[in-house]
Amino acid sequence: MIKEPTYIQLQTKNLSVGYTTSGKKIPIVDNIHIDIHKPTFVAILGKNGAGKSTLLRTLAQLQPALSGTIHINQKIVKNSSNDEAKLISVVLTEVEKGHQFNVYEMVAFGRSVYTNWIDQLTVQDKMMIENAMKWTGIQHLRHQKVAELSDGQRQKVLVARALAQDTPIILLDEPTVHLDVHHAMEMFHLFRKWVDEHQKILILTTHEIGLATQLSDEIWIIDQGKILQEPTVKILENNTIDQFFNTELIHFNKMIHTFEYIKTK
Repeated sequence: MIKEPTYIQLQTKNLSVGYTTSGKKIPIVDNIHIDIHKPTFVAILGKNGAGKSTLLRTLAQLQPALSGTIHINQKIVKNSSNDEAKLISVVLTEVEKGHQFNVYEMVAFGRSVYTNWIDQLTVQDKMMIENAMKWTGIQHLRHQKVAELSDGQRQKVLVARALAQDTPIILLDEPTVHLDVHHAMEMFHLFRKWVDEHQKILILTTHEIGLATQLSDEIWIIDQGKILQEPTVKILENNTIDQFFNTELIHFNKMIHTFEYIKTK
C-alpha cells in the first residue's frame, strides 16, 4: 500500500480578528474557519481597510486574536516562539531598511532559527540562502547594502529571507506592492512554483486580482466583516469578483483576468 504524504495543517476555529482599544474589543472580521491540509497557494482579496493585513498578522501571531483559536498540526498556537519560527515565516508590507547589513546577511537571517549558539552557518544553511537568492533573482546584489536598494529590491530580499527560512507556512502581506507589473508577475509565478515544488502553504494579501485569479488555488475575499473562502476556479465560475469589485466604471473580465473600463455614451 502506498502511504499518502503527510503535510502541514493550518486551521482556525471561530477566529475573530481586530483590535482592542481602551479595553474594548473591536472586531474587523468574524467567524473565520480555515482548514488547509495540503500545499496551497491562497490569495486574500479585499478593499483597503477590509482586514486583510489584520488577518495575516493574527495568523502570524504578531497580534492577538480577539477570540477563537489557531491550530498548526492540530495543536493550538498561543504565542510566538522559536519553534513557531520553524513553522511560519512572515513578510510584512513595511520594508525593513536593514542599514548595516548587505543582501546576503539579510537573507541569512532566515536561517537563524536553525543555527547553533554562535550562529554558524552549515553547508545546508548556505545552500538554502543561495537557493532563495537565485529564486528571487537577487544573487547579483549579494554584497550591496540593503539600505542602498530600491523598495522593490528590498521587498525581494525579504521574500528571499522568508524562502531561506524554509518554513511549511509562508505569510506575505502585499509582497508585490513595491514592484512594477513585470516583476509582480515574476513574483507570483515564483510563489506558484515554490508551493508546487516545495510543498508549502503560502498565503498572501494582494490587490493584484488578475494575477491571483490566474495562479492561486484559493481566494478569500474579505468584505464588511465577513470572509468568503472558495477555490479560485469556483470564484471565477460564479463571477464572484464582479459582486465585490465591479463599479459603474469597471468590470472584471474573467476570460483575460483583468478589469475593463465600461464605455459610456
